[in-house]
Amino acid sequence: MFITLALIPFFTWALADVFGTLASRAIGNLLVNFGFLLFSFLFISMFVPFAGPITSVVYFFVALILGGFQVIGLLTYFKATEIGNASLVGAIVGSFSILVVVLSLILFRDTLKPIQFFGIIVCLAGLVTTSFRFEELRSINTRNLFSDPGVQFAFVTFVTWGLYFTLIRIPVEKIGWFWSLYPATFYFLPLLLIGSLRQKLRHLKINKKAFSQIFLMVFFGRIGDFAYNMALTKGFSSIVGAITGASPVLFIILASFIFKEHLSSQQKIGVVCTMCGILLVTIGSL
Repeated sequence: MFITLALIPFFTWALADVFGTLASRAIGNLLVNFGFLLFSFLFISMFVPFAGPITSVVYFFVALILGGFQVIGLLTYFKATEIGNASLVGAIVGSFSILVVVLSLILFRDTLKPIQFFGIIVCLAGLVTTSFRFEELRSINTRNLFSDPGVQFAFVTFVTWGLYFTLIRIPVEKIGWFWSLYPATFYFLPLLLIGSLRQKLRHLKINKKAFSQIFLMVFFGRIGDFAYNMALTKGFSSIVGAITGASPVLFIILASFIFKEHLSSQQKIGVVCTMCGILLVTIGSL
């Protein structure tokens, strides 16, 4: 059951990234981030009457704090792609699921079958192979690696998303998947403190196409979040993290068609490795 739930965000997060990219190119990343959080709040609020009571205020605030890590990661990710080397940023951020797997094995002591462990290794190897462009990285002076302006922001995203998608399991097990997800949407309010965002909102011209893209980004993104948190209630966050964290691979496949971006031979090998890893994890869970 948890494998099926983990496969949902694998697909829907990739679709959300596609629509988020389209909207960002139209109206800018800051407005997209604000719109994503605002529409997420409105969308998820519709389910509040059916969610039942909050069984622990303490763990609700824990989820709120962890939600801040998710939002910080979102903001620094877009900042990194704006000012940094795209190949470096994509490689660092796209590998956050490795941190999820390692932390989950350490903190939650997940017990894995040999085939599942091997599947996770294959899946993560495919993710790294797909994300890194080794021929470009070889041309980068290693002495100046961390002088790239986007790398520091990318590492912030790597850490914050790795921590969020690992530790969110704690409130999920205490107050359920819904109340663990909902608090993160509150952060559209603090974003209003950003002066450049307020200025953009004052001069905002309605873009119906971008509006619909943000809505679809919210729909697919939050459906994936629902499924991810529900999967965590079944345990095995190391397996769930490996599968859902491979969604950037699917995004690369979709981008090759939608944005006419060519897949290199290395990326094709990485895609095959990732799919084989997911298949091995699935077989091992039967």
